[in-house]
Amino acid sequence: DPVYFNRSYYLAPDSGGEKGYQLLLQAMGDTSRVGIARLIMRGHEYLAALRALPEAILELETMYFAEDIRPLDEIDIPEEADLQDKEVALARQLVDTLHTDFQPERYHNEYRTRVRELIQEKVEGKEVVVSESSAPQPTNVVNLTEVPRK
Repeated sequence: DPVYFNRSYYLAPDSGGEKGYQLLLQAMGDTSRVGIARLIMRGHEYLAALRALPEAILELETMYFAEDIRPLDEIDIPEEADLQDKEVALARQLVDTLHTDFQPERYHNEYRTRVRELIQEKVEGKEVVVSESSAPQPTNVVNLTEVPRK
């Protein structure tokens, strides 16, 4: 369940460990099994999943412990709404229209880029002025059930 996933790490063998690495990679890939482990990293204990990726590399995924995940029964989920077939069809059409394949390379950490730019300006002796947050303005949310039909 992805709700437990935290952070991914690619694993590579140390010198002399290539054969053991390849054996584990092959065996885990052939059996489609995932190993569960506990590890200490940076002074913290983690639960982790070890798996073979199709790209022929081992991946370690640190995970949250069950007690770190808020149980669903503690979340106030609204009752099932009385949805009209036309409303559902329109919502599905919108989802289908806006669908596109996920391309991770299209997304960049703009905050990190801006912080690095500010650091570089400071290194160059320029005066760095931090303005008030330019948080995105709320968008005009439209109730799809009230949109006139063409």
